[in-house]
Amino acid sequence: FLEYQAPLRTFLNNYTRGMVRLPDKKERKLTPNEIAQLTYLFENTVDKVTSVFNGHAFRAYNHMTQNWERQINRALFDAVTLVFSQLTIENLVANRHQIEDSLIQLCANPEFLTAINRSTADRGSFFKRIRMFSEAIAAAGLDSGIHQIIPQI
Repeated sequence: FLEYQAPLRTFLNNYTRGMVRLPDKKERKLTPNEIAQLTYLFENTVDKVTSVFNGHAFRAYNHMTQNWERQINRALFDAVTLVFSQLTIENLVANRHQIEDSLIQLCANPEFLTAINRSTADRGSFFKRIRMFSEAIAAAGLDSGIHQIIPQI
């Protein structure tokens, strides 16, 4: 994810085709073992997210309606999955209410809302929302370390 370059669609398409961009800008196909590892990581991470958020996974909180949005927010998906991938399901479930409260608070922050709703493919917005979510979860007692390695853009 540190190599992310807009547009997001191209970045994700390269991964779904089994391609990875190396630091020297060359591309190579993933091995079957690497694909299996990434598949497991993805499925395990989605299980973590649904264990914490249940029916409102990947949805922003709307403070005007005082309810979770009905539609999945793809930009929020980035932030939540990256952070949750680094944490254990046991710690996440044990801190479920603090995590939900943290996201609700973030959804009152205009800077975070901009990062998940406007110019979402922008590299700066991508890193900002991930950093902000990671910091909020760390403040709730679950430090993924992601916010410490995100580039300042």
